[in-house]
Amino acid sequence: PPPDTSTTRPQVGPWYGEADMHKGHRRAERVEFDALQAFWPALQVLAGELRPAAATFEAFHSLWRKFNALPERFDVDRGKLHDTLAYYPLRPELAESCYALYHATRDARYLQIGAEMVTSLNSAARTFFGFAAIKSVRSMALEDQMPSFFLAETLKYLYLLFDEASFANTHAESYVFTTEGHLIPLSTAFHGPGPAPPTDEQLSAYGVLQLRELIARASLPHGDCIEKGQLRERARLAARRLEAERRSEVEARQAQDPRKLVCRTPASS
Repeated sequence: PPPDTSTTRPQVGPWYGEADMHKGHRRAERVEFDALQAFWPALQVLAGELRPAAATFEAFHSLWRKFNALPERFDVDRGKLHDTLAYYPLRPELAESCYALYHATRDARYLQIGAEMVTSLNSAARTFFGFAAIKSVRSMALEDQMPSFFLAETLKYLYLLFDEASFANTHAESYVFTTEGHLIPLSTAFHGPGPAPPTDEQLSAYGVLQLRELIARASLPHGDCIEKGQLRERARLAARRLEAERRSEVEARQAQDPRKLVCRTPASS
């Protein structure tokens, strides 16, 4: 008969237990959730496993709904918090998975979940000078510290979730986030000059989102543009700036072209 894997396989429904990396067996009979596991749905998205990613994310997010934060450890089988690991140090992993699932599915539910997370953070962790780690989700008492990864990762993913015109979103097919929230290019080739910006005639056919993306590429603001005509005028300015930058880059590359270097013969005395 096949071996009984009911207590050895890492996955139990949408949850995962800790496994022995050498033997592949689950380390304990009970399934316990660890907060760092919350990155897993984002990795499943990258692997194309959207349905399992959504199911696991729902399970992990249920803990946030229950506690208005994500406890460091939770005993899934017993349905209770860990005796000592009940703190929430403002970790980013659940926000990372929410961001990945939204951009993979465009399901507005993930925007709603992101908004709920922002509301929870503002109500439970915000202080006069910033945000504080939560000492225990039982009492919601705060610690006198804010981890740097809260700014570098947690807020970054929540911000990008709602900012469609950001560089990370408009160039999503060319980059991937590391586990520390840094962008790395998917290609190792040297980047050449970007494509020529649109002409005035082409701009006339642009929609609002395309105009905003073009303006953002030129690092210009657009929040003050109320009418579409104002947005298009700002986009024309952005196109001129991008074209000037592109020409400058082309000229710089040409100046560095080794084929243009000339060896001069010393003048004869």
